[in-house]
Amino acid sequence: MPRPAGTAESNIVLISHCDFTGNSALHTYNIASELHRRGFSPAVAVPGNAKSVEDVGQPAFPVLMYRDIRKGGLRFADGEGIDLVHAFTPREHVRRLALELVRARGCPYVVHLEDNEAAIVAGRSHRLRAPEFVAGAAGVTAVVDRLLELKPDHVPGVVVWPGFDEAVLSPRRPREEVRAELGLEPEHLVLVYPGNVHDSNLAEIRSLYLAVARLRSAGHAAVLVKTGWNFVHRSSLPDLGVGIRDLGWVARAHVPELLAAADILVQPGRSDSFNDFRFPSKLPEFLASGRPVVLPRTNIGLHLEDGVEALLLEQGDADEICEKVALLAENPVVRARLGERGRAFALRELRWSVNVERIVDLYLQVAGAAARI
Repeated sequence: MPRPAGTAESNIVLISHCDFTGNSALHTYNIASELHRRGFSPAVAVPGNAKSVEDVGQPAFPVLMYRDIRKGGLRFADGEGIDLVHAFTPREHVRRLALELVRARGCPYVVHLEDNEAAIVAGRSHRLRAPEFVAGAAGVTAVVDRLLELKPDHVPGVVVWPGFDEAVLSPRRPREEVRAELGLEPEHLVLVYPGNVHDSNLAEIRSLYLAVARLRSAGHAAVLVKTGWNFVHRSSLPDLGVGIRDLGWVARAHVPELLAAADILVQPGRSDSFNDFRFPSKLPEFLASGRPVVLPRTNIGLHLEDGVEALLLEQGDADEICEKVALLAENPVVRARLGERGRAFALRELRWSVNVERIVDLYLQVAGAAARI
């Protein structure tokens, strides 16, 4: 029998649905790091490419691929087995591994929700098995409160906002050096968007591209610096010519200095069945960077004061993005104030060291329930 989950010696397996080139695995890494600091013994499982963790840091805990765990490659320092499985999303490959471990060990599991899986184009969750998996969990963690609507009432749940990479607070290289390297002039109005483009967010990213094009047509020397993979055809997005620097995938270590090189940061989108149930992973870094942020009035935007900590989008179309960015371009004092207060919000609300406490509390609740059985 496993020990009660949530005790300081607990062996916890966190199962990510992606490797460390994806943001979800970065979340599992940061959560595991905080758990380790609190005396837990975590391990992180990724589908493949376990070495991608080297782009994130040097973990003080095991990072293994699914296949290695299935072969019995997971060993905890105390020689004991798994006490709790934390499945990051109910996606099918995560669900299968989680249930294999749970059945073999007889331990409880917790499910982490980061999206409305039903609203994701080409989603990877089974429409029947995923809800059953959530219903059978001992607890649920979720990145925004709306996601708790997707769990049954009998399953306890907590909201755990993602934190930011502390490196954002002190970029490695000066802003001017990074801008010069990218061929950016002092008069350029630079927007930075670090993120992938896929079918689920294509319309939003197209709005951002169109807004940059309209800003340039209106006389603003706007330039979009884009990182990440494009999983759509090039023709799906407007051609910005000299108005874009598409860097492709870049190591995470470079993201803080790219954000520091920006003048304005925009998360495009609007309230809908996709955005209402997510917390874009780039937003903690956006806010912590001290740059003014434009984002939709949904998810974390509902907790920010419009015109004080950020500018909020209602429709999220190209015209509105263009209008908000142009307002900031013409008001450096407003830019500075928004950036300062947005950073203050991040420092107060979006630190892993604070937010992981809610996960620990849930683990203790799960432990208490298990002890009563």
